[in-house]
Amino acid sequence: MSISLPPNETGYCPSHPWYYVLGGKVLSLKQIRFEAEHNNYRGYMPDRLDEIDAKSEPKRSQSLRQLRSKIREDLKRDVSRYKELANQLRRNRHQGSTKTGNACEAVHTAISLKHNHLYNDFAILREIETMLTKQRDLFDL
Repeated sequence: MSISLPPNETGYCPSHPWYYVLGGKVLSLKQIRFEAEHNNYRGYMPDRLDEIDAKSEPKRSQSLRQLRSKIREDLKRDVSRYKELANQLRRNRHQGSTKTGNACEAVHTAISLKHNHLYNDFAILREIETMLTKQRDLFDL
């Protein structure tokens, strides 16, 4: 995954648990979406997207819409969980509940993974939307 956000003073990017262990800022959904949409990353399923793109119309557009619907549902769940984890991390930091300054806890791993899920969701949705704007000829094979 290519993230163009420069690592903060921790030396890590938000996709890595140690970014959060060392005090990295929790990114907003807008920031994650911006990064995903402005990189050339196609998400974790470029082969599947290419396979769908090779279909003839109207199967191609129908498959893209079905996949878009699934990814949107995934995004809803991922957003909800990311918000829970962000709140948990903020509470932990506010209460100073981290065992030591250098201990990676479950919340650090979970929020970095959820960041990556969101990044993928946004990248795939961008790719699908781009593909849907280019309807192929009904007779293309």
